Amino acid sequence: MNSHVLPRHIQRLLARQGNKNISYRTLVSAQFDNRDAWDSRLASPVFSQIKMADYFVSLDKKFSQELRGSAVDVDIFANNVKNETQAEHMEELLYKLRRTPDTLHTLASTHHAAVRSMLDHGTTENLVKMLDDRMNYGIFFDDYSAVLTLDKLLEAGDFHGAARCASQLMLQEEQFEIACALGNLAAWKYFASGREVDWYYPGELEVDENPDEVIRVRVKVLPNNYTDNHFDLRDPDKILGKTLIHFNKNSSDVVGRSLTILGESLYGSTDSVVAKLKSGKEIAGSVLTTLQESADENIAAAAKSAKS
Repeated sequence: MNSHVLPRHIQRLLARQGNKNISYRTLVSAQFDNRDAWDSRLASPVFSQIKMADYFVSLDKKFSQELRGSAVDVDIFANNVKNETQAEHMEELLYKLRRTPDTLHTLASTHHAAVRSMLDHGTTENLVKMLDDRMNYGIFFDDYSAVLTLDKLLEAGDFHGAARCASQLMLQEEQFEIACALGNLAAWKYFASGREVDWYYPGELEVDENPDEVIRVRVKVLPNNYTDNHFDLRDPDKILGKTLIHFNKNSSDVVGRSLTILGESLYGSTDSVVAKLKSGKEIAGSVLTTLQESADENIAAAAKSAKS
């Protein structure tokens, strides 16, 4: 990762060293993706002898007609994806596997291969949607794949995609050190960019075109209107806010404190934000400036007072 995506406080710290010849390594080196080792898997007879088109037809038949499938077969397919069409077929197989009892036997290597295959041959949009649709795909980051994904998206300047992926770490309450640092950076970069790209992709959420139309449906059980304020969250501000809170809740420095306050503001925790602003502890100027423009009058007033 290049230095332009490092947090400003780290860059300032490095600048204060007074040594013009100082050199440093960023969080992820160019060799982190271990490309040679990853590509070498294809030399195995398990993969090299498979005709992927025929293999997909065979697996699809098992799922669609015989109503059975194998987690091992899907793992082999995911690990052998080499182009965009195969990545699309992999998505379909993961979706169908999720509807069989064998989904319980999904291998850890399937999660890893699915993420890498989407990064190499799919689209960020499809990867994000797949990760966010846990019920239908059941794909989750491991420590390595989270770092790999966030680094690649941050390097490409895709702060929106990176922030969406970072929110998955929050939802799973992961504590991966480097991945969480990159996720924290991704969430801030997306917020600081002005969030010109909407959180959800076009068509990702179903929109009721006739919200006033009353449709009566006979059901055996009344729907449960309970929301857990976690997996049920759909408000982009709350998701981004809770993501920032998760990454900074154990940090007591200026950056962590500031991003926690920003996260709580987005999440709607007015009382906590106001209390922290009145504590007298140092808050980053960029966050105070943002909070002064808050629609919440109490937060705006407290931020102005703190800045003065």
